Amino acid sequence: MERSGTLGRTNLNNQIKKPQPKLTPRQREALYFAALGLTNKGIARKMHITTTTAKKHLSDAFFALKAENRTHAVFIAATAGLISAPL
Repeated sequence: MERSGTLGRTNLNNQIKKPQPKLTPRQREALYFAALGLTNKGIARKMHITTTTAKKHLSDAFFALKAENRTHAVFIAATAGLISAPL
């Protein structure tokens, strides 16, 4: 009896669940606007907050995602499905 190559194998990608980083809705929103290319000042205007608060949301998101910089944080968040990719 011959066995198919895929029947006996287990797909490890389906079994291993990566922990989802925890971001607040405001951190996700700030990252989304960063993904659109907005500056901290632009993000603050869109979110109706101060520039300092926008920076804080981004900084906290960077820490939660273990990101090295803004681009890395946006990449991690988009890849994890935490923010939708801008069109």
